[in-house]
Amino acid sequence: MLSTTGWECSPVPCFVTACKIALTALVASALLVIVALVLLTSLPVAWADPVAVRPHAPALAPSAVITSTVMTSCLAVYPGNPQAGDEVYLVWSGTPSRATLHMKVASANAAHNVYLNGYLVGQVTPNLGGRDCETNPQPVQWQIASLGWVRKGFNRIEITNQVNPYDTWYATQAYLVLEGDVAAATLEPFTFSSSYDSSLQAAMLQLPPGYDGSPLPLVIALHGWGETRWDALGYWGPAAAEQGWLFVAPEMHGERPDTPPGRRALASRASQHDIVDALAYVDVNYGVDPDRIYLAGESMGGMIAATTAAKYPDRFAAAVDVSGISDLAAWYDEVNWYRQQQIAEECGGPPNEVGFEYERRSSLHMPGNLVSLPLALVHGLNDTKVPPHHAQDLYDAVQARGGELIELFWHEGGHEAGPYGPEWQLDWLADHVRGAAPARLDIHSDESKPYFWLTIGQTGGDHWTAVQAEAMTTTQKLTATVSDTHPVSLTFDLAGAGLVTDLPYTVIVQEVGGGDPFATVMTLSLIHISEPT
Repeated sequence: MLSTTGWECSPVPCFVTACKIALTALVASALLVIVALVLLTSLPVAWADPVAVRPHAPALAPSAVITSTVMTSCLAVYPGNPQAGDEVYLVWSGTPSRATLHMKVASANAAHNVYLNGYLVGQVTPNLGGRDCETNPQPVQWQIASLGWVRKGFNRIEITNQVNPYDTWYATQAYLVLEGDVAAATLEPFTFSSSYDSSLQAAMLQLPPGYDGSPLPLVIALHGWGETRWDALGYWGPAAAEQGWLFVAPEMHGERPDTPPGRRALASRASQHDIVDALAYVDVNYGVDPDRIYLAGESMGGMIAATTAAKYPDRFAAAVDVSGISDLAAWYDEVNWYRQQQIAEECGGPPNEVGFEYERRSSLHMPGNLVSLPLALVHGLNDTKVPPHHAQDLYDAVQARGGELIELFWHEGGHEAGPYGPEWQLDWLADHVRGAAPARLDIHSDESKPYFWLTIGQTGGDHWTAVQAEAMTTTQKLTATVSDTHPVSLTFDLAGAGLVTDLPYTVIVQEVGGGDPFATVMTLSLIHISEPT
C-alpha cells in the first residue's frame, strides 16, 4: 500500500521550480524512499580540488636542441656485478640530425664500454678521476653513431667492466641530447589530494610536442599489477605524443595501499577517484577537450579501465581494456595461493567473506552501465594469467543488455596486446567522440553518485542499487524502475534527459509486485500534464 509521507509544496500538480514529493511503500520489510526532484540545470559534480592551480602552459616552439630526462641513480659496476643500467625518457616530433649521450663517470681505470639500448656507444677514457657518483664525477659524452639507436620513449643506458672485471667504477646524471628540426614532449609530474580519502597521490602528465595551451584530447593510462605510472608512461606515452594528445598516468592506490601504492589497486574505489581526480587537475591547469577523454589499461589496468568506465560512463568518450579481469571473484579462484593472498589483503578477505567488495571491483557486475560507451576488449586466446573468458563474459553481458558499442578483438598470443599495441589502441580511441546522454539508462551502482541525468542517493550499508530509466521526449514522460534493499533517493535532471523544463509535471509512484523477496521494486513516472486552471 502506498501512502504520502509529506509534502514540501501544496498537493496540487507540481511545477518544476518548486515541488518535491516523498512517497513510501513497505515491501518485504524493506523501506524504499523515492524522491523525484526536477532540476532546471545539470547537477553539479564534485571533483577533487587540485593541490596547485596554474595558468595554461605556454606554447612550446620547436627547438634545435632537446634533452631527455636525467638519470638520477648511481650506476656501479664491480667484481661480481659486471653490468648496471637505468633509463631516460625522450619523446619528440620532427627529424633529428645529431644525437649525443652525456653522463658523469668516476673511478674508471680502464676503457670500459657504455651501451645505449644494447648498442655500443663508446668507451670511457681511463683514469679521468673522481671517486664515486657524489665525489667529483667527471663529465663525458659520445656522439651516437646511428640515430636509429635512439628510441621514442624510454632509452636504456648500461655500463660494464668487461674490459677489466676487477675494476670498480661509477656513472650518474646520464641524459640524451637531440639536435635538429625537433620538438620534445614535456613531462610534468604532479600531485593531488584524493577526493576519496584525502591522501596525497602522484601522477605523470605528458604535454605533446608543440603544445600551445589549447584544450586537447586526453588519454588516461592505467598500469598493471606491480607496476607504476612510469610503466604506463613508457608504454602509451610515445603513442599519445604521436596523436598530439595530453597524456596522464596516475599512480593509483588501493583500499589498503601497498608499495608502490597502486601495485595491487584492483579497481578499488580509491583508484577510481585517482583517475577522476587526475582528470580534474589536468582540466583545471591545462584544459581538456571534454568530449575526447579516453581510458586505456592492460591487465589490472584494463580491469580498472573497464570498471571506472562503468562507474563514470558520462565522463569518457571510449575505453580500451587489454587482458583485463572482468570478474575478480572468478579470477581469485584461477590464480596461485600467493596472488590470492595479495588479493584478499587488498579486498579485506576472500570472496566467500566479502563478496560484495569483489563484485564492486568487477565490470561484469555493471554491464548495463557500459551500453552507451564504446569499449574495446583485447585478449589473447592463449592468456594463462587472465583466462580469455573474462573478455568473452563481459562482451556477452554488455551485448545482452543491448550494448552495440562494445568490440572484442582476439589474437593468438598470451597476456599482452599482440598486434593491438598502443598505437592501434589510440587510433581506435581517436575514432570516438562522446555523444549526447542516452535516453535510456540501465544502471547498477554500488554507491551514491550521478550517472548522466540520474543521481542515486543510497542509504544503509554497502549494497547494489539497480535503476532502469527512460526519458521519452515525444510524450514528455520519464519512467524509472528501481530495486534496492534500503531506502534510496533518485534525482532526475530533466534538462539533461532532453525533457522540457518549463512545463508542469506530476509524479506518479506505483508499486511493482513480484521480484526478489529481499529487494523492493517500484516504478516512478514523471508525466507531463496540462497546466492547472
